[in-house]
Amino acid sequence: AGKKKKLPVLVHFHGGGFCLGSCTWANVHEFCLRLAADAGAVVLSAGYRLAPEHRLPAAFDDGAGFMRWLRDQSAGGAASDGWLSEAADFGRVFVTGDSAGGTIAHHLAVRAGSGSGSAAAEPEPGLVTVRGYVLFMPFFGGVRRTASEAECPEEAFPNLDLVDRFWRLSLPAGATRDHPAANPFGPDSPDLGSVDFPPVLVVVGGLDL
Repeated sequence: AGKKKKLPVLVHFHGGGFCLGSCTWANVHEFCLRLAADAGAVVLSAGYRLAPEHRLPAAFDDGAGFMRWLRDQSAGGAASDGWLSEAADFGRVFVTGDSAGGTIAHHLAVRAGSGSGSAAAEPEPGLVTVRGYVLFMPFFGGVRRTASEAECPEEAFPNLDLVDRFWRLSLPAGATRDHPAANPFGPDSPDLGSVDFPPVLVVVGGLDL
């Protein structure tokens, strides 16, 4: 309040195994309020279609669609929200997400930095500049169990049965957990060595699967 300087923008995607959650849920909204206050930023909480009605890559496509919306906002015009143009520094955008939202952020980073055809869906240079990505406990999986998966007690939440169920419901029909949507280092996943990543911060919880 009372300050005229523009604020950086945090685009946040909620978690929920691609099957649950909403940007309208109280815990998600309260987290974004705290994030806005502590980071001194404009936080945009993004929704996306959920499985099993909308299997992957629907959530990734919706994430790219949200970034196109942000590009349109930065360009101004009749369809833009005046408050956002007044408050937001579109040259300092960061994409964040927790769990499945972190996976969305990862795939947006790969799309933007791969130079592939899918990158055409990303914002035009100069209008929106993504300075970095923050992945809070991103939701990845693979056919080969990690140590934390193999040792997960049944009473934990989420436990292995629930995590496997999320993947069965969200991945394309018939796909295994080595699908590129789930396993960025799997046998069918593109090599990330050639991706032009901006800075990426990965935050991992000690007991997260």
